[in-house]
Amino acid sequence: MRRSRGGREWALHAPRADPGHPTGQAHCAKGRAAPELVYHPERLTRPLRRTRPKGDPNPGWEPIGWDAALDQTAAAMRRVAERHGPQAVTFTLSSPSTTAIGDSSGFIQRLANAFGTPNRAITLDVCGWGRAFATRYTYGVGSVGLGGGGAGGAMPDIANSGVLLLWGYNPSYSRLTHATATVEALKRGMRLIVVDPRHVGLASKADLWLRVRPGTDGALALGLANLMIERGWYDRDFIRDWSNAPLLVRADNGRLLTECDLSADGDARRLFAWNSAAGRLVPYDPASGRYDGNITSVALAGEYRVATAQGEVVCHPVFELYARLCRRYPPEAVEKICWIPRGQVEEAADLIWHARPASYYAWSGHEQHATVTQTARAMSLLYALTIGFDISTEAQSLIQLRAAVAQPPGEARPDTDIIFDLATRLGLGEVFWNGDIDAAYRQQLAPTGVTLEELRATPAGMRVPLQTRHSKYAEPDTRGAPRGFATPSRKVELYSQTFLDHGYAPLPEFTEPPVGPVARPDLATRLPLVLTSAKPTLFCQTQHRALPSLRKRALDPEVELHPQAAQARGIAAGDWVSIETPEGSVRARARLNENLDPRVVVGEHGWWQPCSELHAPGYDPFGPLGANFNLLIGSKAVDPVSGTASHRSYLCEIRRAALG
Repeated sequence: MRRSRGGREWALHAPRADPGHPTGQAHCAKGRAAPELVYHPERLTRPLRRTRPKGDPNPGWEPIGWDAALDQTAAAMRRVAERHGPQAVTFTLSSPSTTAIGDSSGFIQRLANAFGTPNRAITLDVCGWGRAFATRYTYGVGSVGLGGGGAGGAMPDIANSGVLLLWGYNPSYSRLTHATATVEALKRGMRLIVVDPRHVGLASKADLWLRVRPGTDGALALGLANLMIERGWYDRDFIRDWSNAPLLVRADNGRLLTECDLSADGDARRLFAWNSAAGRLVPYDPASGRYDGNITSVALAGEYRVATAQGEVVCHPVFELYARLCRRYPPEAVEKICWIPRGQVEEAADLIWHARPASYYAWSGHEQHATVTQTARAMSLLYALTIGFDISTEAQSLIQLRAAVAQPPGEARPDTDIIFDLATRLGLGEVFWNGDIDAAYRQQLAPTGVTLEELRATPAGMRVPLQTRHSKYAEPDTRGAPRGFATPSRKVELYSQTFLDHGYAPLPEFTEPPVGPVARPDLATRLPLVLTSAKPTLFCQTQHRALPSLRKRALDPEVELHPQAAQARGIAAGDWVSIETPEGSVRARARLNENLDPRVVVGEHGWWQPCSELHAPGYDPFGPLGANFNLLIGSKAVDPVSGTASHRSYLCEIRRAALG
């Protein structure tokens, strides 16, 4: 960046990497193009007001001032709250992963809470649900961290991992910090497994690349767990002591056996395991997280007949039921379902166990499917077998104030300013530090002992010593009981009665992608290719295609397919083709990729913007001659819990597009 002589104007130039920063050792092309984005002539720099009814092809946008915009917004919100209650107002925001809203997302949530609505329309079903929320039903927190937003979870401790599993995650495109850290760890001998239909990024450096059929990750996770259980490659003591694996499940209704099953005046909260040595039940109290007596002999396998108030009931330990589920996925079954050679499945299980400690990170590659919830749970249970809980403290120990590096163009304002201003106009100034953003930062910083003034005087940031505490689940709580996990049983939950109570499978059962070759053979006869998608490295979702330095490297939307599939259809590299699904069709240029399975094609989403400087066209987001990937995917076949659509596992056909 540069500053004018008077010190009043700032201009942003291409940023440079900072080798001393824990997340700044490398910059991607998008970061280097930041000045183009900040100063783009089409950037919106002031509020616009609609003057025509919604649905009109021409919204009739007209510029208005900030005072008018915020006053009208506050008045409309109060009007809705008075008529229908504050919960009738929904807050929405862009993705913190791909926009600058991350610095303000916590304040947006605070404003929604203060206003009185729990409703937020966010893209969690598309990105984040599986890794950070579905896995809460296993651990009580997300087993993979989002990096913010209060979702919890951990980042992989790559520096100390013996083996790293990257599942549907390409950090070379999504998080350069992890990519550079992984390369350094490989130099010291760490092993790497990459699960991805595409051979991209770190797959070229991996010990093992598992080219999974899109949408079958759950079967792969269960198959790996099967081998590890079968061969004793799991931490039996942890599974016994810190998961709900020993708890007994009734065979007649699938529910955990409780004390009220044994007697009418029993406590429904008390559960049971089976002591194999003594041949009797062992009570477990979730409130204290303790069993009655020694648990070294509690059973993890077998079948037991228990006398209840209603008669004898057959019961099985949770781990027995989980192992039975996993046994349905031996290597030959995984090969048939996932299109991964059985030898690679066995090699992966061997690596995970013998190269431990293991850590993993997953991203949207495993999430954007109509089976994401149970897939994420299956992956989290595989992880529980190795107890590789991890977190890296290097970046977390650094506190840095992100000061403005350029003057906002025109009337543009920082998001946080807008939120505080709106809160004040809604009469919520008292819970927003009376509009004083610095006061908010001071309150946030207070527990660290670092002051706002110190941060401003130290642009590179300040370190706060952190102490890594292992096995926090074993630490005593205020009552002296083991802290455990934030689940109903205070254990890692292999079996979720919460899911059962809501009509879902309590174990992470695999189901075929609903619009796939196995579930829909009727469609597969005319749409024989499996369609998945991936974002290109140059753009953030639907953004940045108007920036010349990026667009010149990717002028048109592309669809990747194997040369064999292309030849069978008379398609050459660079040809315009039509991607057809039951829902519609869009166009893209063919790109040949011999590393793909010949039955799989990979599309791109996010194409609509033109780039006037390069005379590169825009694309109609609603027409068949456009490139809107979303038009290809139906909204009926969705995950029953999250509502996630099948963006990465569908059926399609590819044909050469007619010219003109």
